[in-house]
Amino acid sequence: MLCSEFLLESGFTPVSETSETLYGRFNTYLFNAEPYTLSDIKFYKFSSSLSIPSHKGKIMEFFENKKDANLIDDFDVDENFTFSVRDSEETIKDTITQLISLLEEVEASNYCVHCKKTEDLNFYKVNGTLTVMCSACERELAESIEIEKNKRPKYVSAFFLSLIGAIIGTIGWILLGLIGFYASFAGYLIGLGAIKGYKLTKSKITKKSVILISIAIVIAVLFAEYIGIYISFKRADPAWSFYGYVILTPIIYTDLEFLKSIALNLVFGILFGFLGTRGTLKNLSDEASSLKDFTIEKLN
Repeated sequence: MLCSEFLLESGFTPVSETSETLYGRFNTYLFNAEPYTLSDIKFYKFSSSLSIPSHKGKIMEFFENKKDANLIDDFDVDENFTFSVRDSEETIKDTITQLISLLEEVEASNYCVHCKKTEDLNFYKVNGTLTVMCSACERELAESIEIEKNKRPKYVSAFFLSLIGAIIGTIGWILLGLIGFYASFAGYLIGLGAIKGYKLTKSKITKKSVILISIAIVIAVLFAEYIGIYISFKRADPAWSFYGYVILTPIIYTDLEFLKSIALNLVFGILFGFLGTRGTLKNLSDEASSLKDFTIEKLN
């Protein structure tokens, strides 16, 4: 059990808990509490989204005095409001009681992590993650998710824009080839262009979206190599015309020795395209999954 007897006696009212963190209240203040052990002494690390409009120095002085007396392990009131206190009967009860009294004195208040408002707040479980929000932001979030869920995917237009974005990204590939660098390094630009192009349609993101973007990346890499090879032929023999190159494509690209010579560049190009954008592709895939099973729950 994460919540100790001493913590309950200090006035903490649990609202929810995970395997590592408690969520609850001290009076009207919302706090997270994470237990940990240091040199065989059990501590609770408390954190909260707290706005302290004035007299922050009083809070600092309070924590410094407690730390000098070895009653707390650490604290921060600048970036995040956090402090760690020993889980013992006198220490935790006295520290929490004095702190809550001081917070009320300086008119500190929790704030919504989305809009920073300090009224009508509660813990909400959003897709399994607990956060502090106001009811207005909760409604806005729920409504926006519902709108997103009801969107119809625009697979055809999104794919074509993704392909156009990827082909724009091939410019880097072709330019690198022209100056003698390993063109496949520009595969990242192709992947980036494909994702940007797909997002321009504001289409609903699904698992199919990731597949379509991946297809666009592969097609664009093949296109970039195709154009790059033509340019290399043209530079070697100015008599080459693009029309002649297209007509001879079936002959050129059925030559096994020729295919072996370009295979490595193609493989690396596709690899760089996916490696460079794998984080974004994974995020899109995760977004599609979370949207499908999205839940938001108010915790009392």
